[in-house]
This record gives sequence, structure tokens and C-alpha cells, in this order.
Amino acid sequence: MRRLNLLFVLAWGSVFVLGFTPVDERQAASRPAWSPQGEPNLTLLNINNITTRVRSDGRFYRPEDTWNGTFPRGTAGVVFTEGILWGGFVNDGQTPALRVNGSTYNTGLVPGAILGIRTGVAEDHFRQPGVRIWRVRRDWQTADLSQEAVELDTTVEAIRRQYLQDWNEWPAFKGAPYDDVDGDGLYNPTVDIPGIPGAHQTIWFVANDIGELASPVYGSPPIGMELQMTLWGYAFPADHPLGNTTFKRVRLIYKGTATTPADATIDSMFICQWVDPDVGDYFDDLVGCDTTRSLIYAYNGAAEDSRYAAFGLVPPAVGYVLLQGALVPSPGDTAIFDLQRRPGFKNLPMTSFLWFTASGPYQDPPLGPYEGTLQWYNLMLGLRPSPGYPNGLPWVSPTNDTTVFPLSGDPLTGTGWIDGQTLAPGERRMGLSTGPFRMALGDTQEVVVALMGAIGDDYLQSIARLRETSDFIQELFEGLFEKLPTSVAEHATSRPTDFQLAQNYPNPFNAATVIRYALPRAGLVTLRVYDVLGREVRTLVHAFQEAKSYSVTFDASDLASGVYLYRLQLGDFVETRKMILIR
Repeated sequence: MRRLNLLFVLAWGSVFVLGFTPVDERQAASRPAWSPQGEPNLTLLNINNITTRVRSDGRFYRPEDTWNGTFPRGTAGVVFTEGILWGGFVNDGQTPALRVNGSTYNTGLVPGAILGIRTGVAEDHFRQPGVRIWRVRRDWQTADLSQEAVELDTTVEAIRRQYLQDWNEWPAFKGAPYDDVDGDGLYNPTVDIPGIPGAHQTIWFVANDIGELASPVYGSPPIGMELQMTLWGYAFPADHPLGNTTFKRVRLIYKGTATTPADATIDSMFICQWVDPDVGDYFDDLVGCDTTRSLIYAYNGAAEDSRYAAFGLVPPAVGYVLLQGALVPSPGDTAIFDLQRRPGFKNLPMTSFLWFTASGPYQDPPLGPYEGTLQWYNLMLGLRPSPGYPNGLPWVSPTNDTTVFPLSGDPLTGTGWIDGQTLAPGERRMGLSTGPFRMALGDTQEVVVALMGAIGDDYLQSIARLRETSDFIQELFEGLFEKLPTSVAEHATSRPTDFQLAQNYPNPFNAATVIRYALPRAGLVTLRVYDVLGREVRTLVHAFQEAKSYSVTFDASDLASGVYLYRLQLGDFVETRKMILIR
């Protein structure tokens, strides 16, 4: 691929993983991929069909000549790299007030927590043990880890040893999530379970912007911000939306520096999910956003991609959905925070979509100089990156409308402003922001996004499948995972083994009849009724459905007597049956 150079092989105890150099070679030398104590500083979320690699300094790294995230697992990749950024006006007496930090191709953070409010002291990731990244998996003792051993270029035994160490040393006292089995509000390692409750794999780390050798990624002075990041996933098969999804919770705690005044605030602040997508080949991509879903996505600009063609696959689509936006006060509303209901607040939606190209009129904000901060804040506001803030210009559609949501048209129907109308497919960047909000010293802010992959019957239908996955994931999250199957076995045993479209009953019928069908895999299902001339009479089902059995009542009280056809379709499966309506 391109842009970043090979760095070294990392020693993770006896685990070896490839890393890559950041743009700044001095910082590369100062940020080893393992701690001096031999503990891991990077790891891999790989519990299902989509993978993500992350470091303890907040950077989503990639091995040489490959992607950060692959989908389907073991084939080609969909994400070159990604990151989280935040920006706002910091009222702490220091200049400049407008600051942006986080991680893209490089990071402005170092591993470890900030030790208290206004102390200016952070954990020393060079000298202190336990300043690292943790990963747990509930079935680490019995799971088949052979594919994971290939991905990490090590042995199954070494991976199990690391899982055991991380399980025993889970840092709940620092803020890492856990399943409070005994319900006492305290972490009891002999009873409680490390990780997000119900998740099959969880990664957690904490980083900051004031520790030794932390340096601004876009020229902004340190804020005194602590980042706690949790990634998790579920071990479901590829025919279930959860099998193609990973979750990311970003928690920011404003702890300040040694000189931060007690009344310091950050105003007009935004949090941004940034992505450099590469759907197979990097030079043929397109991007877009769906404002009704708070969804951003990338897809291929052609029906075939050479990377995916090598596996006999249609090009997929990859997307990020904002499940939980920034928290703001709102009397009478209820928000989600820490996977719990929070009355008196609301979660902001996606408030802008950003995009640009590697070779077009708008490109990556420069790493290093403060101009990068000014351009990134424009993007968070929903403006073009240059000229930098406060001289930002709005995005203007081909119909001369200004918007903070460029490329929000529909590629499936070819309507609205869609990518490819004025620029050929190529290298793309994209992102979403949520804000503005305000933070006082000591405040905590939190957002949750989900990374999803989807493959349809063709490259555009991959977008349709991605939307269906997004709808499922949003409903599951808004219900706080209450409808989550308790086990993979439960999902598997509830699935029919074959497609079935039963004869309607009763048949013939007078006013209403029941149609039953069974699906051996999940997907976009349509069940339609036609007359004998092939004209559509009724759409009974048009939705993403899980693999199980269903029944639908067809009310024909407004139709004339005669013969009707009902047709079930899911992907390439189509079956039609006749029914007779008698008055």
C-alpha cells in the first residue's frame, strides 16, 4: 500500500506483531510497540468477521503492506487507518485557545492515565509497570486460536498466556469496564468478569497528552485530556450483523495540567471519528454519508476490485455509525451514557460529515504545524479544511446548496449529491463529528461508534446491506443490548437449515391468510404479492431479518377474487407460490 514505512517487529512477551513508523521518526523512536516491562502496547480485536488493530497511545496501526482493518477476516482490508480527534476553545489562560488533538496518521498522546486533577503528572509508560494495553476474551481457555496465531505471527500457547495475564491484571481501578456479577458496585476479580458485559472480546487502554514525550500532532499545546478507549465485539457468524461489527467507546476526561485554573472550561468542543478507508485497492474508492442514520461509509467505485476478486468476492462497503453522540443537558430527555439511561440529557447526533481526497483540491491537514489545528476545526464544524479557521468555507453541492453534510445523496438510486459526480474514484478520507458541547475541569464526555462491514449481491448492494446492519446495530444499542442472544449456540440452533416458503393457510381464503417462511441466513428480505399479470399488489416485508422462521398475515379484504402470487426473495434465493382469494 502506501504512505507509511515499515518500522520493526514488536515483542509482546513471546508474541510478535508487525508495526509501522509514524510520520515523525523522532517520535517513532520514542514510542516502542512494547513497554520496557515486556508488556504489550498494541493488540488486535479479531473475535468475528472484521478486525481492528490499536496501540496504547490511541493510534490504529497496520502491519506492513496491509490494512488496519480487514473484512471479511482473512481476506482483503477495508480500513487503512482511523482515529479519534477532539477540538475546542480551551479557556485555561494559555494560548492559542483553539486546540485540536488525538490520533490520525500520528498521535498526540502517550500511554497512561493522568494522576489526578490539575497535578500535571501522568503515569510513566517508560518506567512504570501496568502502563499498557489489555485484551480479554471469555473463552480464552478453550477457543480455537489457530487463526489468531497466524494473524499475530506467534503460537497459540503464547496468546493464551497473554489472555490469562490480562484477565488477572484487568485494570478496573483505572476505569476499565467489567460485568458486576455480584452487583456490589466494586470489582471483585474472583466473581466479576472483565470487559463489556456480554461481549466476547474487549480491549481497553488509557492515554494522555501531558506524559513524557507527548507532542502535539497538529501543533496545539496540551490540554490535560485523558482518553480511555474501549473496543469490543461478539463472536457471531458472518450471517449475523454482530458478526460484522466492532464497537468503540471513547471517554474523554478533562483533568488539566499543573497550571490549569480551577475554573477552566472547553467551549464549542467536538469529537470526530476520522477514517482513511481502503476498500481493497486504495485508488478506486468513493464515500458518502446517511444523515438519517448518523452513518458514514466507503464503497468501491466499480463492480470489481482486484484485491477482493482474488478471493472471489464482490467489493464490500464499510461504515461507521454514531450510536451515542456527545452528551448535553436537555430537561425532559433521556440520554445513554456508560451503557445506562441518563435522564435530563440528550445525545447529539452526527452534526457534520467530512471528506477529502489525497490528490484533489482538499487534502489531509498538515501534521505538525498549527495550521493542522485550524483546518481540522473547520472540518469538525462542517466546513472545507482550507483556508483554516476562522476563514472556513462551506461545502457547496453541484446544485449550489451549502451544507455540513456533503455527499449525502443515495448511490443506489443515483439521486442527490453523491461521490464520483465531479471527481473520479480514488483515495478518500471521511469522518463524522458530534458537537458542540462544553466541558468544565473534571468533566467526562463519551461517544460510541460502531465499525461495520457488509457484502451484498453487487458493489452497490453492499451499501444496502450496510444500512440494514446499521439499523440492526442501532436498535440493539438503543435497547442497551437487552435483545442480545445469550450465546452463539443460541443463535445457531435457532436458524433453519434451508430456505422455506410454505403454502399460505388457509388456501383458498376469504379475507386474510397467513404466509410462513424460514431463512437459513440473515439479510434483506422482500415478500411481495402480485396479480396474475405480474403487477405488484402489496409489499408485506422489506427489511433486514435474522435467520429464523417467520409468519406474515396478508389482509386482502380490499382486493377482488382471483389468483395471486406471493414471492420471497433474499439475495439470489427467490421462490414464488400461488394463492386463491374467493369472495
